[in-house]
Amino acid sequence: MLRNHNKDRYQFKKKIKILHLEDTPSDAELIVRELKKGKIQFEIVIVANKKAFKNALQNFDPDILITDHTLPSFNSLEAIKIIKQRGMKIPVILVTSTVSDEFAVEVMKAGADDYILKDRLHRLPQAVRSAIEKNSVKQKLYESEFFNKEVLSSLSAHIAVIDRNGDLLAVNKAWKDFGNKNGVASLNNISAGSNYFDVCKQAIEKGDQDAAKALTGIQSVLHKEKEQFEMEYACHTPKKQRWFLLNVINFGKDTYKVIISLEDITIRKLAEQSLQLSRSNLTALIENTDAIIYSLDTNFCYITFNKLLHDTLKKNYNLNIKIGDNVSSFLKKLEPEEVKHWNRMYSQALKGKTVKFEKEFTIGELYQCSSFSINPIWKNKTVVGLSCFVYDITKQKLQEKEKEKMTADLIQRNQILKQFTFIISHNLRAPTANIIGFSEILQDETLTLQEQKESLIAISTSIKGLDTIIKDISNILQSENEVYAEKEFVNFSELVENIMISLSNIIEKNKVQINFDFSEVDNIYSLKIYIYSIFYNLISNSIKYGKPNVPPLIEIKSKKSKGKTILVFKDNGLGIDMKTNSDKVFGLYNRFHSHVEGKGVGLFMVKTQVEALGGIITIASELQKGTTFTIIFKNLKK
Repeated sequence: MLRNHNKDRYQFKKKIKILHLEDTPSDAELIVRELKKGKIQFEIVIVANKKAFKNALQNFDPDILITDHTLPSFNSLEAIKIIKQRGMKIPVILVTSTVSDEFAVEVMKAGADDYILKDRLHRLPQAVRSAIEKNSVKQKLYESEFFNKEVLSSLSAHIAVIDRNGDLLAVNKAWKDFGNKNGVASLNNISAGSNYFDVCKQAIEKGDQDAAKALTGIQSVLHKEKEQFEMEYACHTPKKQRWFLLNVINFGKDTYKVIISLEDITIRKLAEQSLQLSRSNLTALIENTDAIIYSLDTNFCYITFNKLLHDTLKKNYNLNIKIGDNVSSFLKKLEPEEVKHWNRMYSQALKGKTVKFEKEFTIGELYQCSSFSINPIWKNKTVVGLSCFVYDITKQKLQEKEKEKMTADLIQRNQILKQFTFIISHNLRAPTANIIGFSEILQDETLTLQEQKESLIAISTSIKGLDTIIKDISNILQSENEVYAEKEFVNFSELVENIMISLSNIIEKNKVQINFDFSEVDNIYSLKIYIYSIFYNLISNSIKYGKPNVPPLIEIKSKKSKGKTILVFKDNGLGIDMKTNSDKVFGLYNRFHSHVEGKGVGLFMVKTQVEALGGIITIASELQKGTTFTIIFKNLKK
């Protein structure tokens, strides 16, 4: 499955193979109908028992499992277990009737990616898309064979790489810091160069069952018996209780090394414990976490809260809350839309639904991001209150934003660099043709001195234009800075005049008329080599695909609109049948007029370069009536 950024956010290159575990034909038909309604391309196999399910896993090789919970002598938990035992990495979506929150939590912990109630099947298409996309990303992560030391060190998870003998080949900064801080021999703080298996065996001799389980799991991945191994275990120190999630995956398909990732899940474990503890020891527990924890009754009055909530409201909102106060005292400090949001979240939780969401906000000028979890408190199958948890994920969000920016920058840089090859092969063709043409003319012994001089001047002009393009490309490729540092003010009029000189032979031969009006805006702060390439390709295409016996007329105009620069290229050429070719116009190697020589590269280059500069391009065209391209760029400041 691949992303296609030119269409909806998630498109899939092949049909999704769906295995549906359901023993009620009418329910199965509803699922199929809903998937078709969601415009998902799929092929589906429906099975109703364990034997058929196992056969389908082996022979159908599904991309995703959609399952009811209860079938005769079989259920969804068993199905998930079978998938795990086979080492298959496919997402699972549970579609069932109304279930309790406890059961939903159990299924999600067992390995389901989502659950959907049968009376809310409209969610199913998006849930399938999300699960497939998430699973694809996860698989790519598991298969990655490249580790950059600096990237590893920036991760908060404890990560180590060991070989088949148990020797630690590398550990990241988080792993080292944990060991240095706690100084207690454990599975978490073995230094690089040590043997992980030896430490496990020493712990086993002392009766540590977690160490035995970890050792067996790691070796099963090393021996290729499993693709992945996971377990949760406690790693308490004299100073603090901690729980970790151990995740072991292959370093690579053809290597006998594994990556050990240890994720601190202490907050989650403490939160789970807090729900199970009685009120008598709840207060002591909630004060030993870095999360805000509080509970409300059905009237939204505080039953209990930890010191962190009290101090936070005091500091940020000048509120001094106490037990029995209504949460409305806090809501009054918010904007009306925020008040509506909180009332809606609390109301949903009171109806028995666990509500989880993230919110970004500012306190003064300080950016904050928190993760919220609002959970119903049940007593005799009745909701009697709400338990609420707030986690500060500001640092995590900032890191994610920074990584996203870095990834986007790298993708853009890679995209830009790829275009230089096209520019060299495509944009230099006309100047080279001019040089060859005038060189052949000079071989004519009957030329007058004036004609020789004019030919030499034309050759010199083409060489200078050629030299300018090569220098621009060379300068960018040699630069160590990002492409943004290469931007400069580009004059449209000068650009068109240079292109007209470069294309002088074919302009004269085809009696081309080029009219341009840049009176409204005559320059843009951008990457010159890209702007040149865009203009060059659109102008040369208009000439190349002109109507026979009709002199090409090209009109270029610039406009300003709401902080944007708009460029319009219009010609009277052959045009394109947009009814049949609208989705192919900007494709690589797509051509629409076979009688003219070409490779179908120009418009692909134009669109790629426009988008690399943060712009958009659209086309309007009709056969025998011409074509209009509209390009919109955001105005950048120097």
